[in-house]
Amino acid sequence: AELTGGADDREDNVLKELLIMQSLMDCEGAGGRLRSIYPILVGAPTAPNAAGYPFSGNFFADGSSAPVRRLANAVSPPTMNAVTAFLDKNEVEHVDASLGRTVAQS
Repeated sequence: AELTGGADDREDNVLKELLIMQSLMDCEGAGGRLRSIYPILVGAPTAPNAAGYPFSGNFFADGSSAPVRRLANAVSPPTMNAVTAFLDKNEVEHVDASLGRTVAQS
């Protein structure tokens, strides 16, 4: 289901990961706890009889990237609440403005 920005949205795990990584990069002291973020983009699995088996295809060439255009454009309050609770529990400083991102903006 697409995120609408309502209180009844499901928690979006991709957005959780992006917000937590961004908060770790933005926290004060020694340039943050992370210096850079490298997303792992995995293409479609190759068929067992294909020459490239058992590897994944090219994310950008095999059509796997098409859903990227449909990333959520709404901030998810349940996701933001879960991320804030995680950051607070782990004593990671965070800026509330950076938690107002969508998956598409990240």
